[in-house]
Amino acid sequence: MALTEISGWIGTLLLLTAYGLTSSGRVSAQSATYHLINVAGAVAVAVNVIAHKAWSISALELCWAVIGLVSLARIAASRSRAGP
Repeated sequence: MALTEISGWIGTLLLLTAYGLTSSGRVSAQSATYHLINVAGAVAVAVNVIAHKAWSISALELCWAVIGLVSLARIAASRSRAGP
């Protein structure tokens, strides 16, 4: 199995894990954990779909990752404002 295929499967599992954790109430959708898992999953799936030249899904995954990164930046900023 090619590395791009492995990346796609790992990314899919990560995205499903993030969804399952939030749906079950184990992780908040506003938590850094949720967004880290989502970003990692989106990037991993993006590697696969870019390799297959599936451009519409590539755009979706890249937007998904950017949204997650923006959310992580907001979480980090609010934590730094709150102090130790």
